[in-house]
Amino acid sequence: MHIRTAVALLFLVTTSCTSSRAQRLDRYLTRSVPFGFSGAVLIADRSGVILDKGYGVPRDGIFDMGSITKAITATAIAKLDLSLDDTLPKYFDGVPPDKQSITLLQLLTHTAGLVDLTGGDYDNVSREQLVRDVMDAPLVSKPGAEWHYSNAGFSLLAAIIENVSGREYEAFLRERMFAPAGMRETGYALPASVASRVPHTYTERVDHGSPYERLVKSGGAHWVLLGNGGMLTTTRDLYAFARSLHDAPPKLFTPWFKKDARETQALGWYLEKSDDGHAMIHHGGDAPELGVNAELRIYPDDGVVIVVLANTRLNGGSTRRAIVPMLHKILFGGASPAVPIVSRAPRLEARTIAMPDGGRIEVRVEGDHLVAGAIGQNAIDALTVQRSESSLRARRELNAKAMKVVPPNAEILGTSRRDRGVFMTTFRAHGKTFRFSWLRGEPIEETDDGTRPHDGIFSESPIAYALKRPFFWNGTEFVFYDLYADETLRLP
Repeated sequence: MHIRTAVALLFLVTTSCTSSRAQRLDRYLTRSVPFGFSGAVLIADRSGVILDKGYGVPRDGIFDMGSITKAITATAIAKLDLSLDDTLPKYFDGVPPDKQSITLLQLLTHTAGLVDLTGGDYDNVSREQLVRDVMDAPLVSKPGAEWHYSNAGFSLLAAIIENVSGREYEAFLRERMFAPAGMRETGYALPASVASRVPHTYTERVDHGSPYERLVKSGGAHWVLLGNGGMLTTTRDLYAFARSLHDAPPKLFTPWFKKDARETQALGWYLEKSDDGHAMIHHGGDAPELGVNAELRIYPDDGVVIVVLANTRLNGGSTRRAIVPMLHKILFGGASPAVPIVSRAPRLEARTIAMPDGGRIEVRVEGDHLVAGAIGQNAIDALTVQRSESSLRARRELNAKAMKVVPPNAEILGTSRRDRGVFMTTFRAHGKTFRFSWLRGEPIEETDDGTRPHDGIFSESPIAYALKRPFFWNGTEFVFYDLYADETLRLP
């Protein structure tokens, strides 16, 4: 079945219902909250919405959707029905020779070869400055040859929307897309009356305030963010957006570029087939240094939509990468994840557990549960379920490499897994704790503490440990549940 036809069939029936499947979904999400998930979730099938609830946040919370904004920009471009063969000189003056052949198709599929410009999301950058910076920057590859993720490319697309429509980017979206779809609470500029419904976002121990507050403080969205990320929304509005795609031009979901073995790039959207054979249209959003993560996933052949808007990250990792695959598993007949049921502990007691390598696990009381902090690689390994020989070996090798990177006389506290293919090393120097990450064996300036003070590539850590885990009483012992691995760990 053609993807557009399948999307059109997705929403033929809108009667809401409850089911054992919805109960299993809700049970999984509710039990996941103590172990780090916080967010709003909406799930629908052809019968209508089967789950619409907040977990640790209000159901009607307003969240930063991150890069799902790109899917909205791409959909707007498709609705304008511009030729995908149009090149940059049609829309911008002074395009340098190396960029004159870049097409709309290449911008929409991250194949233009444009650099992903750096800079703070809330920096006061004008449209003119953004365009000038993109035009002046060297290409990272020949246009059309390779896939390189580019936020800047989608900011150019937002500028093109303004050039063609004669309207400001957000005004065009509100008039042509949001209002017809019934999306009443999506945008950068929302009324002050909604501010109390925008949850704060968090990385471990750091409260970043709310996305609404960040936009107000910066004077609104500027051109580092416009078109590519940071738009506010609700789960219901994103569901309405998904429903509105029934009349999207076919080219929007055409597979244009094979991104990797799993994903194919459509216009802004990603096309993928799951391991169990389900076709998916999806886009995610992340702001690792601010706790933001979100996902919109559509299963056109199955008539299913999943919307997750989350406001926390765990050890640098995006919770939606853990939660959404488990929701998929439950929806399509798999066994429910075995999340422990927590209860009130008979006694909470702090203690220190000595490790063979001289490290230690410091167990502290925090509210109604225990928190275990790891110092030393053996302590880290004891608090993680990712214990394959290759993973354990990689961490120790990175500890050895870290000695050549950190300041003289620094103490390496250990290396933990941060995200897919990314590790994070923690060390202590000058009486402070710092972190930095590794990507393909090279040190990079990227941690879950990115808004903390920096010293070169090193970010000050708000916690004194290399890894920290919450342990809750399950009726017989203290346990930690790893959302990513779907495994339970007992306190040593």
